[in-house]
Amino acid sequence: MGVRVALGASRGQIIGLVLFSVFRVTAIGIAVGVGGTLLLGRVLTSQFNAARPNDAIVIAAVAALLAAVAILASLRPAIRATAIDPLAALRQE
Repeated sequence: MGVRVALGASRGQIIGLVLFSVFRVTAIGIAVGVGGTLLLGRVLTSQFNAARPNDAIVIAAVAALLAAVAILASLRPAIRATAIDPLAALRQE
């Protein structure tokens, strides 16, 4: 990040870069989780009588909540990345 700042990246570009990389990993995790939920739904139904394996509203709500938490959790490090002194970053790298 320090090299990007030293090369003239704006604060918005750095924050966008961090948030995009976090969102990409989160989206992959959510896709794997939803796929696992749909595949293992029958096992859950046999173990828990009240479980409904393909409840789309619950799956979508949990996926949206996880995405929101991941993005909010990455905001502070993204903002801290913009405060890097370009000269100090170049000296360390």
